Amino acid sequence: MIVNDSIQCLGPDVETILTKKMFTGMTNIEIERGSKRAFYIRLNGADLVYSEVESVNEVYREDSHIQILTGAGLGGFFQDFVAPRMWNGRVGYAAETNSFHNFADDVCSRFIQSDSVESTNNNFGLVFDLRSKAAGDLNVKGLAIFTDTNKDVEYEIYAIPNGYEFGLGSMTNWLSPVARGRGRSDGSEPLVISGLDFEEVKIAPGKTVGFYLTLKSKNLLYHVTSLSPGSTFVQNDDIVVTVGSGVASYPQKDLFYNSRGIYGQIYYTSNDACDLETTVSYFFVVHHPTFMTSKEVTDDIRFRLKATIPSLLKEDGSILKGIKGTHNLGAESVQPYVDNGDLGNIARNIYWHHFF
Repeated sequence: MIVNDSIQCLGPDVETILTKKMFTGMTNIEIERGSKRAFYIRLNGADLVYSEVESVNEVYREDSHIQILTGAGLGGFFQDFVAPRMWNGRVGYAAETNSFHNFADDVCSRFIQSDSVESTNNNFGLVFDLRSKAAGDLNVKGLAIFTDTNKDVEYEIYAIPNGYEFGLGSMTNWLSPVARGRGRSDGSEPLVISGLDFEEVKIAPGKTVGFYLTLKSKNLLYHVTSLSPGSTFVQNDDIVVTVGSGVASYPQKDLFYNSRGIYGQIYYTSNDACDLETTVSYFFVVHHPTFMTSKEVTDDIRFRLKATIPSLLKEDGSILKGIKGTHNLGAESVQPYVDNGDLGNIARNIYWHHFF
C-alpha cells in the first residue's frame, strides 16, 4: 500500500488530486524502460469514475515516455473483476534518465523523442517526416541530436513540404536551410539546435513536412529499425515521426540506407496547448432610476452588447482589431460585474468583461 488517506472530493467532473505527501512507505515508484507496473485504486464506496473500453491490456494513452494500458473495474476488495474498464485521471511523473533536454517552461512547448538507448550507427545524415495529428498548427522549434565525436561538427537542417520523398536524391526542391551552424554533443548530452539557431517550421493540421538533417562529416548517430520507411517510428497526441533513411554523403546524392530513425528530440509548440481564454474588459458607468434593479440593468446591457461587440471588433481601429484578424478571435460570452461604490443610490458601475 502506497497511499492510505482520506481527502475531500470536489464533486462530479472535478478531479481529486492525490498529492505527493499522501504517498507513504516509499520515495519513488521507479519503472525501468520496457517494464510494467500495475496500480490498484480503491475507495471506501462506489464513487470512482471509470470508462468502458473495448479491450484489456491495450494502450489507451501514451506520450514520449509512458503508456497507460486499459484494465478492469472491481466490485469488491480484490474481487468481482469487470473488464475491460479504463481508469479516468492523470499521472504525474518525472523521466529521470529519458529526458535529454528541458526545452522550455512555456505551457505551449512540447517535445518528442526517440528511444534513448545509445546508438553506435552513424552516417552523414538522415531524412524523415513529421506529420501533424493536432487540431491546430504545430511549430517545430528545434532538434537535439547525438554524434559519435566530442569535437565540433558542422550541421545543416532542411525542410520540404509533403515529405522527404519529394527531395530524395537532389537538393533542388529543398527550401533554404532552417538551421546551419557548428556545435558538439558531449557524452550523454546532445547537440541542441534551437532558438536563434533554428528557423521554426510550421506544420498545418493533418499535413506532413519532410526534414533532412545532415553533418558535413560522418558523425551523426541514428537508430536502425526493422520498420519500413514512412511507417511510424515514434508518436504522441500531437505528432508522428516517421522512419526514414540514412544519407551516405554530404550533400545527399544517390546512396541511402533504409529503415533509419532519429536519435534525439524534436521540439515544437502546439496551438492546441495554447488555446487559452483571454479577458478583454470594457468599463461603463450606467446611470439608471433607483427603481430598476441591478439585474434589470445588466440584462438590458448584456443584450445590447451582444449585438454591438461583433461590429465593434470589425470597426475598432485599435490593436483589438489586429488581434482578431490575426488569430480569428470571436466573442464567447459577456459577464457583468456590479460595483455599488461611491456614486450614490442613483447610479452603479457596471463592469463588462469579454472572453475570447
